[in-house]
Amino acid sequence: MTLKLSITHFGRFFLMLLFLAFSATNVSAQSVYEEIGRLPITTYTAEDYGGDPLVRAAIQSKEGLMYFGTNLGLHEYDGVSWRSLFKNTEVQGIHGFAKDTKGRIFYAGVGFGYLETSSTGETKVISLIEIIPEELSGNAFFSVHCINGYVFLQTINHLIRVELDAELKLKSLKSWPTETRFLRGYLVDDQYFVRQTEKGLFRLEGDDLQLLPNTAIFGKDPLPFVLPFPGKEDRALLLGGRGTGFYSYEGNTLRPFATELDDLMEEGFQLSSAIRYKENILVGLSGSGLVMMSPQGKILKKVAAAQGLPSNVVNGLFLDQTGGLWVTTEDGIARIDIDSPILRFGKESGVTRYKQH
Repeated sequence: MTLKLSITHFGRFFLMLLFLAFSATNVSAQSVYEEIGRLPITTYTAEDYGGDPLVRAAIQSKEGLMYFGTNLGLHEYDGVSWRSLFKNTEVQGIHGFAKDTKGRIFYAGVGFGYLETSSTGETKVISLIEIIPEELSGNAFFSVHCINGYVFLQTINHLIRVELDAELKLKSLKSWPTETRFLRGYLVDDQYFVRQTEKGLFRLEGDDLQLLPNTAIFGKDPLPFVLPFPGKEDRALLLGGRGTGFYSYEGNTLRPFATELDDLMEEGFQLSSAIRYKENILVGLSGSGLVMMSPQGKILKKVAAAQGLPSNVVNGLFLDQTGGLWVTTEDGIARIDIDSPILRFGKESGVTRYKQH
């Protein structure tokens, strides 16, 4: 009887060892799969939407239609089919979109205007370029933002604030000239910022542009994005130097913010765009796709051409009403189910067979 009990206990012990060994192997394999598996991605080429491959911006209407600005035009996608909103004789490069509190979409680039839905449900492009004095418009508008009933336009030489009446006629216009060059405008909550070369980052306070102390580095290093810093109060900012990495700006103090992306940047990849996503940050890179990063700077997910992006050069990121992530690149568009629990595997992911370790 004693021998029988010993064998029984030994058998249970042996089975437990097998279970733990299998579990360890399974966890190891799962972590590898999570690293190299593909999130569900749908891509759209220039041939699909009938335009230029370089896509700069994306936005969604309150009705759910998606709009994309390319190097040569503006395209609408209803989830099934595409439509170009500019005729071949009206080709205009689009640099950005903005939406006002009523849901009206404005576009800016070689031209400036808004999108209007006709009585038949067709989207029309309405130009407003005629309300901007020629000496202010320059060759193009490089950013557009809506805040507090105004539309802000940024050119190389001027920042322009436009106020429209109920019939979308010009009500007021104010402009600020640059001492050097304006290169990008930013909107964070109810604050408007603009970057000026050789100077740094400015914030609009009332009718005055005020240079933020200790931001001279951004007079030289391009600044692709300005975001609220996740988890911090008192209007702390997360700034992204294109070639120098992340910074926190709190009070009047600028500090480098170390992240796991620093190694990629040391290899020559550059920051190109970023948006907040829940408590995390989605970061676009010029040359290495995109990553999801935690507020502590840890890389949570990475998606690049090897995982299905049309290009590793990401120009912009946009979240639609259902949580899908649209990625605009130098060679088309992608939509990613960024939070999908399902990963796809295959030869393109480097998975050809299951291997025990």
